Amino acid sequence: MLVPYNCCTKQFEDYYISQTGNGLPYYAGQSFQKGYGIGGWFKRLFRTALPFLKSGAKSVGKEVLKTSTQIANDMLEGQSFPESARQRTNETGKS
Repeated sequence: MLVPYNCCTKQFEDYYISQTGNGLPYYAGQSFQKGYGIGGWFKRLFRTALPFLKSGAKSVGKEVLKTSTQIANDMLEGQSFPESARQRTNETGKS
């Protein structure tokens, strides 16, 4: 014979509340956390690399703009897009 389970939520609530924060109804956490952890390491790395990333992105953007205008000019002259794109990206990759 099966007996239906009747959960007493009050007992569970008392059990878990007594585990967290000495009976407080919220999580208190540590009063003082020292160090910056891995976030501080990534922050220093990002600050150091940011100027290099900006200059690199600027030069890549200029090359993309130049290549796209060359492709557009080729298409206006009657060349197909895939052929022109292949040719211009190969030229850009070599320079």
